[in-house]
Amino acid sequence: MIARGKNYSKLPMKQIPCKIGLRLRALRQSRKQTQASLAEECRQRGFTITRTKLAKYEIGTTQVPARFIPIIAHVLKADITDLLPPVGGEDRPNSKIALMRARNLSGKRIQFYRKKRKWTQRRLASVLRTMGISTTREIIANVESQRTRVRDYQLVYFAKALQIPLELLLPDFADYTKTFSVHHLRKIC
Repeated sequence: MIARGKNYSKLPMKQIPCKIGLRLRALRQSRKQTQASLAEECRQRGFTITRTKLAKYEIGTTQVPARFIPIIAHVLKADITDLLPPVGGEDRPNSKIALMRARNLSGKRIQFYRKKRKWTQRRLASVLRTMGISTTREIIANVESQRTRVRDYQLVYFAKALQIPLELLLPDFADYTKTFSVHHLRKIC
């Protein structure tokens, strides 16, 4: 087994752990899902993935078959690109926290404008509920602390609830260059 922090580029090819498996484990754990429950959901969709197979994928002893990647991403409610390693390996986040923050660039701005209005998280959740958005104070806390993704349609409702232009919730391009890697910037530009 490979110790954490090793330089993978100097190891023989057989010892390099499967990066998809490592990303799979991080995504599964961030969604507080067990290997058994993920395997069960995959089996319900007609794919023979067992808990043992998932464990082998995650520790890198077995490669994840390409046909399972979209299924696993769908079950985890993630994008396929969240499981795939970057081209050239140039943008690996330093931590799981950095990976999560890259998916939520507006949380801190939502928190700023909420506090500017002198609202509590409960008050913002209440206003969003009157607009027909099912949310709680805990969801608002997760958004503001960047533990949860913010979808584009959600940003529209946050802006409407806070009575600010949508553009104020979107980060400047300079913020993108700090957060995203070279690989992601090529896709944006």
